[in-house]
Amino acid sequence: MKAIWKFEIPIESAFSLSMPRASEIIAFQTQKNRAYIWAIVFTNMCSVLRKFEMYGTGYGLRPNPGRYIGTIQNGGYVWHLFEIKGDKK
Repeated sequence: MKAIWKFEIPIESAFSLSMPRASEIIAFQTQKNRAYIWAIVFTNMCSVLRKFEMYGTGYGLRPNPGRYIGTIQNGGYVWHLFEIKGDKK
């Protein structure tokens, strides 16, 4: 079955998140001063660990930061979220 799930994420430079396999991220926003992503998930699929990096405006960005997810404003800062595929370091 498909459903939309919400995942709270930390405001950190790098983190991992356990999500059902083949989840499709559809939004990255704040709610009550916390950061979240929303994804369409297949509820019967096993979970996998997905890697993300977050960059503040004006901070250095690696040459290939991954797939852009979205941008939020939080606490006077602007954060840009990217998903890292594979073993990029």
